[in-house]
Amino acid sequence: MLFFWTPFDDVVLCPFRWLTALPCPLCGITRGLCAAAKGDFGASISYHAAAPAVLALMVWSGVRSLATALRLSVRIPDPSPACAPLAAGILVYGLARMAWRA
Repeated sequence: MLFFWTPFDDVVLCPFRWLTALPCPLCGITRGLCAAAKGDFGASISYHAAAPAVLALMVWSGVRSLATALRLSVRIPDPSPACAPLAAGILVYGLARMAWRA
């Protein structure tokens, strides 16, 4: 789905941004995921620095789920331990971006 969708740059969907005119910690991540899914990692990082990492985690989780559903004998590590550090990184990045643009 992300590969086929082209987000609009001028549409603001974030309620936090509507109220404060500042980007929230997640602002731009959907556009970044769409760009990363298309292989445009430069644009992806310009929208949100964590978007390529989030996409990688989504793919990792999807591959593991598919392997489990198909009962393959391949052992794929659980991606859950990577979620907390990624979430902390997104929060720190988002707060720094808010402070920089304020």
